[in-house]
Amino acid sequence: MHHPTVGGKVYAATGYGMQMMLAAGGFVVFGGIAYSLFGNLGSKTGSTRMFSTGMDALNKHPKTEINLGLPIKGFGEDHGGRHRRPMHKVYRKPNDAHTYTYLKFNVQGKKNDGLVHMEYANNELLYIIVEMARGKLLHERGKTLTLLGGSETQR
Repeated sequence: MHHPTVGGKVYAATGYGMQMMLAAGGFVVFGGIAYSLFGNLGSKTGSTRMFSTGMDALNKHPKTEINLGLPIKGFGEDHGGRHRRPMHKVYRKPNDAHTYTYLKFNVQGKKNDGLVHMEYANNELLYIIVEMARGKLLHERGKTLTLLGGSETQR
């Protein structure tokens, strides 16, 4: 029977150790990529989730059909490329412990276009405002949606 030498054992162990380190490094790189791609889906104030929340609120609101026309389509601002991304900003105000998250995107319906402004403070929705042509504003604060100049409706 052939018994490996000490040098042969060290060489084999080094090879196995390198393979394990490469595999661990691959898992770390994969985890970093997955977190950067899908990390904002789990957060209430991630741009993708905020956009979906805003579009859902507009699709459910009865004044949307009257003022914008259904179906509505949401999209971000044109930055010169083929991708149109909503403007997403996280900030803090001086002397305020809250973290604010702001999102701005465009909506387009059959009758009218609008610009949507949303803001969260510490993962709680503060408002959704839709600016439309002819000075009309659709406004949501908490659970109440208002067409400014019109009446309030609970949803």
